[in-house]
Amino acid sequence: MNGTHLVPCGSGTAGEDTVWLQVRTATSHIRIAEAARTRVVGGPHTRAVRQEDGWVAHDIALDALAGQPVTVEKVVALFTSRDRAISESSGAALIRVRRAGSFDALLERHAVAWDRLWRRCGLDIGRGEDAEDAQRVLNLHMFHLLQTLSEHTVDLDVGVPARGLHGEAYRGHVFWDELFVFPFLILRFPETARALLLYRWRRLGEARHAAREAGYAGAMYPWQSGSDGREETQRVHLNPRSGRWLPDHSHLQRHVGIAVAYNLWHYCQATGDLDFLASHGAEMLLEIARFWASAATYNKALDRYEIRGVMGPDEYHNAYPGADRPGLDNNSYTNLMAVWVLLRALDVLALRNGVLRLNPRLPRELDALETQLRYRGHWGIRVRYDHERIRISLRSGNAAPIRLAVKDQIATVEPGGSWESVLPGT
Repeated sequence: MNGTHLVPCGSGTAGEDTVWLQVRTATSHIRIAEAARTRVVGGPHTRAVRQEDGWVAHDIALDALAGQPVTVEKVVALFTSRDRAISESSGAALIRVRRAGSFDALLERHAVAWDRLWRRCGLDIGRGEDAEDAQRVLNLHMFHLLQTLSEHTVDLDVGVPARGLHGEAYRGHVFWDELFVFPFLILRFPETARALLLYRWRRLGEARHAAREAGYAGAMYPWQSGSDGREETQRVHLNPRSGRWLPDHSHLQRHVGIAVAYNLWHYCQATGDLDFLASHGAEMLLEIARFWASAATYNKALDRYEIRGVMGPDEYHNAYPGADRPGLDNNSYTNLMAVWVLLRALDVLALRNGVLRLNPRLPRELDALETQLRYRGHWGIRVRYDHERIRISLRSGNAAPIRLAVKDQIATVEPGGSWESVLPGT
């Protein structure tokens, strides 16, 4: 929290035009090294090295004359102790910067690399009114995404931090943001999508431990995941406007596991990667389904299952007024998607003696549970499911109709009426 993330390890010079610096991260002890080569072309100059603890630089003085161009070229190489095919990070940085070409040569390679990326992921929205501005905005968002996730991150054990790799907010924790970028990655960079799913699979053990500690079965992925997959969500939060510390219940956003299941299912659907489903994906999906099966409780009076004490994606509603416990009951998004997860778990189980060759263990009551689980909105809305269809009913006492948007269908349900459709994905 104090912003001191790096501890100096060493610094120095290498020849006349190169300086280097190595630090390590304060908690994870990852070493990071930079080597900087600075060249001056076009005029007489003097050069001195300035060096302090955790800081090194060249101090260059030159006389610039009218009409005489002067070029100052600085090239930096960066390596970490996590990089592959190196001996040591500072040595690797010095070797790379010494072998680096000129600015013009590096720029040419840079342009070729970006051209390749744009040809792979570019989206052309066509021509028309405001199309140019819309295209520019779309390109900007894709550029930000590619700064964090691309083919270059496939070999790295990384998730999708909420502010990317270039923002310090949320302390680098991983939430559920991959849900929003997976549709793009699955079609344009499926190998990157697979790597992100493996990131979650490597932390499945920690998710299982979290579920057991909370009294559930299966795997419960955290709202704010640390580097090892543990829950890092704060339990108190500083309100910057009032200066008061307030309770923070956002760890009750249990729908991260739903996002993981949703992403892996659609990845396998789009790519046909049954090897991944058999070796990693099915295990994650079934463990997430086991969690939701154990998180649901049966309400005999209503003859339905309920999920209580959670926070949905709407973080502004995290408890009932005057309640003695945090969380809401039967959050619409959570219950709806929990049923979806259970349905997909049944799909996986149907394949276990076929192409997947699985022998998973799930509670016997899973099939009965998924057909009875309901969600109750706060406006008298009731949704019923079977394996293939969804039916949404509106209580007759409601004062106003509701509008629904499901995929490409838009419908209006009047008080006392209902709407029925085939479930997406069946």
